[in-house]
Amino acid sequence: MQAKNQHMIIASSLAVLTLIISLSLPFFYSDFALDMPIWLPQLMTGKIQKWAIEKGQIATGTQYLLGIIRELFESREFFLGWTIVIFSLGLPVIKVILVLFIALAKQQINESARKHILGFLHAIGRWAMTDVFIVALCIVIFKAEGFHFRITAGAGLYFYAASGCCSAIAVHMVNSAMQRETVGD
Repeated sequence: MQAKNQHMIIASSLAVLTLIISLSLPFFYSDFALDMPIWLPQLMTGKIQKWAIEKGQIATGTQYLLGIIRELFESREFFLGWTIVIFSLGLPVIKVILVLFIALAKQQINESARKHILGFLHAIGRWAMTDVFIVALCIVIFKAEGFHFRITAGAGLYFYAASGCCSAIAVHMVNSAMQRETVGD
């Protein structure tokens, strides 16, 4: 049983490590261009495009998850900002902490507390990838006709996905271990 706890700790630790790395790397790169008539001078095309980016407050360049969250709060988009904070940072961290708690303090946790923790893990597991859905939705929205808004995934997004996978594996290990204990009793 000790090996299973070590595997839970390793998977949880990898989840935390990849989450931290994802916050320090670009989440995605974005670029915006307008379809302009050929006869329009290049200088004017550049100025119009710059004006559209500034007036439309279109984020271009390298985007970091923490930068996106900061910009949401600065632009007073509190609901969306807190939603991203809760679902992309809060719930993943809580999930990993609970898995580590179960793995490290397994003998000190009574059956009732374990069931509550597992129930909570199951409930938040359904919401763990909400922010990935939000990013995908943003990409779809910016595929408008006449605009060329390109979003390219950055290394941070891949590390974030790896964190989610490691976290899911750790939770699965906890669930499997608890089921085996219940059957063994």
